[in-house]
Amino acid sequence: MDETGKIIAAANWKTIGAPGDIYTAEATALLRTVQLASDLCLTKVVFETDNKGYQRGS
Repeated sequence: MDETGKIIAAANWKTIGAPGDIYTAEATALLRTVQLASDLCLTKVVFETDNKGYQRGS
């Protein structure tokens, strides 16, 4: 969402095969999200996750 609450982008990806574990699945989703932000030339981005292992300062 932008500063007005408008959705800028949304996506979903088909995963072929099992991702191995929840950490791999979450890391893969985050990587694809970073790639999407880059493809859209977004420069000020906030990524949110509920996985404490991927949060800053953990």
